[in-house]
Amino acid sequence: MVRKGTHRRPKAVRLLTATAAVLVAAGVVVGMGAASAKTTNDANSSSQSSASATANKKGGNNNGDSNGGNNGDNNNGKAEDPAKAQPPSPNDFVDITKVKPNQKKQNGAGGSFVTDCGVKANHQNSDNFIAAPGVLDGAQHTHDYVGNDSTDANSTDDSLAAAGTTCKNQQDKSAYFWPVIRDLTKQGNDVNQDGGGADGNFGQILEPDSVQLKFASGGADQVTAMPQFLRILFGNAKAVTQNGKNAKDTWTCTGFEDRLTNKYPLCPQGSKVERIHAFPNCWDGKNTDSADHRSHIVDAQNGQCPKGFKAVPQLQVTLTYTVPQGKNFAVDGFPEELHKPQTDHDDFENVMSNNLMKQVVDCINNNKQCVNQEQ
Repeated sequence: MVRKGTHRRPKAVRLLTATAAVLVAAGVVVGMGAASAKTTNDANSSSQSSASATANKKGGNNNGDSNGGNNGDNNNGKAEDPAKAQPPSPNDFVDITKVKPNQKKQNGAGGSFVTDCGVKANHQNSDNFIAAPGVLDGAQHTHDYVGNDSTDANSTDDSLAAAGTTCKNQQDKSAYFWPVIRDLTKQGNDVNQDGGGADGNFGQILEPDSVQLKFASGGADQVTAMPQFLRILFGNAKAVTQNGKNAKDTWTCTGFEDRLTNKYPLCPQGSKVERIHAFPNCWDGKNTDSADHRSHIVDAQNGQCPKGFKAVPQLQVTLTYTVPQGKNFAVDGFPEELHKPQTDHDDFENVMSNNLMKQVVDCINNNKQCVNQEQ
């Protein structure tokens, strides 16, 4: 996306950047360290130092998928020519009525907390401050944001805490963001911009019809509070080139939520496309981030957390869209990921007040259905 005060790099510079990325991937360039784990006691200082140490360009460091398979947004440069980006294959689509039900009802505490943060709030960019701090266009695809209204490449814990929010409850300044979906039958207004056509993402961006942000038990009998500034990733934007690592089934249609698929769903008349993102919810009790952005918080198995981990509220994001007929929509992604549906992903940083998080925990553990709680 074009932003005030920035300019797209000349083609020669982009080619040099891409060459540097290939050298890094091949091991020719060495000495680029990974981020250390960020604890609840030093969350602010770690975030600030990470941002200040990162060059404000692609290729500044190597905190992408080589660090253990994060969601793939990284600052290794454009590894592929965006012109080679391909639309999804017809085989990437499936008739949702042909998918067998595969979702079981969760056990555990039956309460939930829904926070209303709007649908889009005209906040989009191709940054990712978690996986590529300080790097403009570090994601190489466009993100929709709700919640914190300042989120960009240079966001830190402190800057997020000081910013405004689109959430009705002003105590929720959390950053919620995911890649956009595009209508491939229409031309977008970002054909020559970062995150758009310059990164191989073509078509008109579709605004969600609805966005639900719900916190639930994730199958746990009881949950404990998330620490402020906890960062969580869902899915993997580089699932194709990483052989399916950390990929999740996310796609379905309204009225068919008992089944999820890793293909784009073709919905019957009157039904809309849905993306359902159920985040990891077993926290190690110490770190708010980790070098791979995953090790500090993992998925529960049948509602049970691994030894040494504790259940926290599970963020469940449900996005609903009206899409064009047929096989004519796709999620944004890296050019080399070919817009495959299994690259769907989501990012979150908890910037709720401690008081609001206590309310979330109380609602879940005491089987209350708390909806759109305002300050």
